[in-house]
Parts: sequence; structure tokens; C-alpha cells
Amino acid sequence: MSENFFKEKKEWSRYKDFILAYYLYYLHLALNSRTVQTDQQHYGRQTCVMSVLALLLFAPQNYEIYQWICARRRRFTTNEHGHNSSQGETMKYDEIGEWSEIKLDILKEYAGAYTAILSKKSWCKGYIYIDAFAGPGQHIRKTTGEFVTGSPLNALSVRPSFTEYHYIDLDGEKVEELRKIADNRAGVHVYHGDCNEKLTQDILPRLTYDTYKRALCFLDPYGLHLEWKTVKLAGSLKTVDIFLNFPIMDINRNVLFADLGKAKREDVERMNAFWGDDGWQQILYREQSGLFGGTHLVKVEGFERLALEYRKRLKTIAGFKFVPEPVLMRNAKNGPLYYLFFASPQRVAEKIISDIFKKYRKRL
Repeated sequence: MSENFFKEKKEWSRYKDFILAYYLYYLHLALNSRTVQTDQQHYGRQTCVMSVLALLLFAPQNYEIYQWICARRRRFTTNEHGHNSSQGETMKYDEIGEWSEIKLDILKEYAGAYTAILSKKSWCKGYIYIDAFAGPGQHIRKTTGEFVTGSPLNALSVRPSFTEYHYIDLDGEKVEELRKIADNRAGVHVYHGDCNEKLTQDILPRLTYDTYKRALCFLDPYGLHLEWKTVKLAGSLKTVDIFLNFPIMDINRNVLFADLGKAKREDVERMNAFWGDDGWQQILYREQSGLFGGTHLVKVEGFERLALEYRKRLKTIAGFKFVPEPVLMRNAKNGPLYYLFFASPQRVAEKIISDIFKKYRKRL
């Protein structure tokens, strides 16, 4: 099949019967062929094909996602360990659990409501999507090995469409994947570098109130890599809604020791940058005298108190007027991973996300 087969979207409807036939054919193979079921490489490719065909059949508005996925699938092979890598490169996608898929669903559902509202505002000159830790655009489902579309691709599928997209990542390989997603589309911008610098220097300063633009910013760090100055700037503009991953697991593992003196200096500094100062130490620790003289800081509060105080900071210091109760994401063993915060200058945004959070809390 030539790469120009689906070049024009207006031709799409002409091929739906053709795609349905292929979908049913692969479904028949999956249900009746032992060879397919036992051959991991063949089964992996078959699953990819079925996923794409199902996506096209039942969600044809995701045409742009289809184009990118098909281009990548033609270049991918599956090694004996089930890890996916393209010919000549070693791109590894993150494995994610159900909690991450819930996070992506929450973001996508809110994004759809967001663009639906702003597209009807005559005063609005643009509604922008920003992904500060964008990744390569897709992930691997931990339980099945299937591909899961990530936030950059999900954002492109939202209708009405955003007027601009800004994708940032520090990893060069992931940035290359993002550039393939962008594919020279108008309004899609990709940045290689520290999101704190790119946001505060290049992106957020262009979203002042007098521009009549609004933005939805997804701040999903892998750990303590987000700086308070970035969050504070977004809040001060009064034009930006944010989703923010408050990384409990990284904080617990590397900073919140019973004795703060056991934490590495660089980890304490990362925490200071994330919080904005060392005020978190006064919240969680108390000075205690040692048995042999001297003093040290002993933890008296846990991560729940930390999250509560961070919510207050988003309101009182960053300037977000509406910050509903965050969602605590836990892993399969019920261990706390992170809080998903939402903050906005608009009351209607709080109402929408509160309803969405309520729905998804039932799955956690």
C-alpha cells in the first residue's frame, strides 16, 4: 500500500469497507490461529495492526494519529524480549500502569471540554496546548505490551483542535520522535531542552492577559524536575490552566528520610527548587538534640501534609484562584506514586475538572 493511499482526508470514507474487511480478517486470525498466538513477534505485529484498524473504524477523527502510527509501525520490529525498537535505533518507550492511563484519560477529557468552550468565545485569539515533559508520543501498557497513545498524540486528536501545540523534552531521542509527530504541521512546535527554561523564556511570556490567548499546560515530570518559578509564572499570567504531577514517590525515596541529614545535598536542592524555598523543611521536620550532642532534623509529618501545603501555595503564592482537591495515584500494590493537581484562574474550569476527578476516583 502506497504512503499516499490515505493522503487526502476527503477520500477517507471510500476505504472504510476495505479497512473493515482487514479488521475482520485479523480478528479471525487472532481467534483461530495457534501459530499467531504462540509467535510473540507475529502476534505483536498483528495486535498493532488490529489496534490501528479499530482506531480508524471507530474513531475516524483520529486520522492524524493514524498517519503517524502507520509510518512508525512500518519501521518497527519486536525483539525476543518483546521490547520494541526501530531498525537502526534503540528507542525505548516507557511502560505505564493503569494509573498513568487514567491520568491520560483525565487530561484528554478535560482538553475536549476546554477547546469546546474556548472555540465559541469570539474574544479568544487562540487556545494553546503545552506539554512540558512530552516524551516520545506513546507508551507501552505494562500488563499487555500494547502501545498506548501518549499526551502529545491525544492532544492532536482533541476536537475542536487547539490552535497551537508546544512539546518539550530533555531527551534527544524523544524529541526526534516528537518532530516526526509534528511533521511540519502548522502550529506544532517542538523544543529540546529543560522545560523550566523553555517555558519561562520562550512560551509563557507570550501568553499575557492582553494577548487574549489561553493555554492548557501539562506538567508531568518524571521526578523532582519541575521548578517552582515555572509554576508561579504560569499562575501569575491568569491565562493558563495546569495539570501538575506532584511526584510523591521521588520525594519519599530521595528526600523525606526520617532524619533529613541522610538525604543527599543535591536531592535537597532539587526539592528546594521544586518547592520554591526550604519552607517544606519547617513543615515536615523538627529540630532534635542528639544523644552525643548536636542537633538534627527529624520528620514529624508525611507526604499528605506536604501535598496539602502545596495546594495552598498554588492558591496563595502562585495565584491560581481555583485548585480542587488533587487525585492521589497509587500503583498496583497501593503504594502512593504522585498527586495529580489541577489549577486554574477560572471557576468553570474547577467545576468541570471536579466532575471528571470524581468519575475517575472510582477507578483508583
